[in-house]
Amino acid sequence: MSTQPIETVDEVNQNLRLKQLIHREQLIREITAQMRQASSLAELIQITATELGSRLEAEYAWLELEIKA
Repeated sequence: MSTQPIETVDEVNQNLRLKQLIHREQLIREITAQMRQASSLAELIQITATELGSRLEAEYAWLELEIKA
């Protein structure tokens, strides 16, 4: 007989959600680090679109900027 505890479906789902959250937070940290290297607004936009597109496996990224004067 195994001494390993049996996980319930709820525990498995909770662990999966936690792993997804950790992965999402890691992606955000990596993208933010890339964005901080930008030396201009144009470069920031390019990096942001490129990183979001590649990390999220999107064909394109739409960025909407609101500039308040």
